[in-house]
Amino acid sequence: MGIIDRSAVARKKKLRLPQSCRPPFANSQERKILDLLRQAGPRGVSKRFLVFELHFTQASARVHSLERRGFKIRHEMRDGDDYVTFVLEPAPERETPLPTYEKKRLSDDNSDLPLFAGVGQ
Repeated sequence: MGIIDRSAVARKKKLRLPQSCRPPFANSQERKILDLLRQAGPRGVSKRFLVFELHFTQASARVHSLERRGFKIRHEMRDGDDYVTFVLEPAPERETPLPTYEKKRLSDDNSDLPLFAGVGQ
């Protein structure tokens, strides 16, 4: 019995996503939130609705990601509400893709850096 339990634990650990990966449902949640914001117009969409009705517990993270992509979203605290309301501002001129976090290639020429000024001359 102990061997079976250990192998099940090992399988679970292998299936875990790394900390830095976005969950697989993040993109679909962002699309849904963006659609709701566009439909709502100046009424906006309450975080209460996103969390308790749609069960988007990371709604603020999805809104922040949309903002990083270039969408202007106003965060309003309205009288009598305990939760923020998100309101989409007019559309950006162009959407900015999320960063890929790929390693940048370093140049071999460091002569223009202040630390190396005058070296090799």
